[in-house]
Amino acid sequence: MKRGIVFFVVLTLGVFTCLEPSQALRITLKRVVFEGPKRAETITLINSSDKEETYRLGWRHFRMTSDKSLVAVPDDQLTPDIKPVVDMVRFSPRRFTVPARSSQQIRMMLRLPADLPDGEYRSHLWVRPEADVEELKLQAKKQEEKTGAKGGVSLTMLAGVTMPVIVRKGNLQATVSIEGLRATESGGFITTSYSLIREGDRSTYGDIEYVCNPGADAYLLRSTKGIAIYPEINQRNFNLRIEKEIGKPRCATLAVTYTLVDDQDSNKRSLPAEARTQVN
Repeated sequence: MKRGIVFFVVLTLGVFTCLEPSQALRITLKRVVFEGPKRAETITLINSSDKEETYRLGWRHFRMTSDKSLVAVPDDQLTPDIKPVVDMVRFSPRRFTVPARSSQQIRMMLRLPADLPDGEYRSHLWVRPEADVEELKLQAKKQEEKTGAKGGVSLTMLAGVTMPVIVRKGNLQATVSIEGLRATESGGFITTSYSLIREGDRSTYGDIEYVCNPGADAYLLRSTKGIAIYPEINQRNFNLRIEKEIGKPRCATLAVTYTLVDDQDSNKRSLPAEARTQVN
């Protein structure tokens, strides 16, 4: 096997790091939603590393699954349940260089086709560093000389990020419920399982909180932000093992809530789903 094979890693996270802690790429928004009269958006890409970086942007497509979150779908394998926005959302620039500890604005514009059927459309904006393969090979050689390892595969992680870009047309609605909630406590951990059930013709996006002993003795066990349910599925299944803080009372009852976050104003929230169960 030849030395110098390079793997590119693209993560569906808003913030991430490379193999070296000093290298990082951040985007100011976690998602973009065009709805109603909105036709433009500006996002900011931040290079928080100590060196200049060149980035490329493009589109990717993902399908949400009930148990594995997002799965990449090649452009030539799109099915009717994946409705892309690539023909209606334009962005610029597509390639740019950002100095160390600096940023670059990316402008997005929506041109809504007049004959577009009502529904929700989605693609994922893809941002990654532009790799200098020769430089990576040189780094691999230096690492080999340093460690004394001969041959094998050189694994170099290049940070990347995707963020959903959503277009909604029409009066779309959705509701969410929590079903099948179960919980047990053992060895300082709460093990819980349940399903989020979505009904309607649009996605939902919100935060989940796990609260022990709701009421006078309540305490927050865990919170998870930014949980989406996209239109290609109507159910997401969760199985979690949550560590309980030492010294907290026994968790006799567990309450799980899914709080919707407004797409245009993150300070606006509603509580569409809540469930409680006894902890065995």
